Order: sequence, then structure tokens, then C-alpha cells
Amino acid sequence: MNSEEQDDIARRVLESNILPQLNVLELSCGTLTDNGAEALLEHKDRIAHLETLDLHHHYLTPEMQEKLKATLPINLNLSEALEPDDYDGDIYMNAMYTE
Repeated sequence: MNSEEQDDIARRVLESNILPQLNVLELSCGTLTDNGAEALLEHKDRIAHLETLDLHHHYLTPEMQEKLKATLPINLNLSEALEPDDYDGDIYMNAMYTE
């Protein structure tokens, strides 16, 4: 939650031994992109038991949001979709809470 490395965190959580014990997975308030969401889809069997997957405050494309909704049979929070900032070709994404 609330990380600028949210894609990497998503991948690590999917490899975690504790994941089967969770009912809710919160990867919100960070910089989750389609890359991290693709990892979730690739390992959908590992998260199918979840009641809720909270991804609010994310940088997912509308296409990826629809793909997640169509593929994952769980409660998804995809609110607060954001667009990256582009400054002269440099792309910036911010976690919700930063210094």
C-alpha cells in the first residue's frame, strides 16, 4: 500500500506463503500499473479465494480495468484511476501519500 514500487510489491505478494490466509488484499494508494495488474491476472488462481482486492488510487488503463473486472470473480475496488504526468517525455506517477 502507498508505494512507488507497487508493481514489484504485487509480484512479491503473489509469491508469498501468507497469501492463502488473506481475505482482503490491499494494493491501493500506490503506483500500480498494467504491469502489476498483468501479474495479478497471470496468477489469478492464487487470488481467487480473496473476498476483496483493493486497488484504488492506481494507474491502470481503462482496458486493464475492464480485463480485471471480467477475469477476477471477486470484489474489486478500482476507484481513483489516475493518469501519469508527462513532463517533456519524462513520466511521473505519485503514490497517494508522499513526503
